[in-house]
Amino acid sequence: GVRPVAADGRVLNLDFETGTLSFLPWVSNAPAWMTTTLQKHAGTYAAVNADIGDGGTSTMEVTLLIPAAGVVHFWHRESSEGSFDYLRYYVDGVQQGSWSGQNNWAEATYPIAAGQHTLRFSYTKDGSVSTAEDSVYVDDLLITPP
Repeated sequence: GVRPVAADGRVLNLDFETGTLSFLPWVSNAPAWMTTTLQKHAGTYAAVNADIGDGGTSTMEVTLLIPAAGVVHFWHRESSEGSFDYLRYYVDGVQQGSWSGQNNWAEATYPIAAGQHTLRFSYTKDGSVSTAEDSVYVDDLLITPP
């Protein structure tokens, strides 16, 4: 299921405030991402990776039909082993950004072209050591006109 974006280029309800990932056709591998109230940028909920072991990956992705070129905005927070365990953001399988370590909430923005695109967030761990919460968070995802 591809979810079309509103004609003005804005996608609503990407803030995880339904408390589930089912409001969009998010696909999450097992172990799956989930929503949490423990950390959030705004509102009540954010998305968080699943608990994974060393060398593991936890991913969530959504395919959207973007009617016109725009900008993807999202907020992210990391509590992981710096330089080893990463939150990564991909569009159509191409990595756009990665973050690691102990970071407060920060906004990321990336341009996106019109058409069908798959946005993916993944948490990847190296072969050893768990630090802090061993978690990464995503919240308040929005696509706006340029």
